[in-house]
Amino acid sequence: MYVHFVACFWFYIVNVDKVWIPPLDYIYGWEEQGAFFEKDSVYKYILSFYTSCLFLFGNDLGARTDT
Repeated sequence: MYVHFVACFWFYIVNVDKVWIPPLDYIYGWEEQGAFFEKDSVYKYILSFYTSCLFLFGNDLGARTDT
């Protein structure tokens, strides 16, 4: 339940600016920016769930910008 809550909260945060690149698409660079938000809802939930697991377990948290 906690992972679900974090996944939904994370999607809410990244949906505001719509500039987030998921960890799985990071190798493609900024040309894939926004492609995540054009996918269907199931894909967005599964990827948000995966990202929340990475956050909670401390993996794949590399910096992508100066801020």
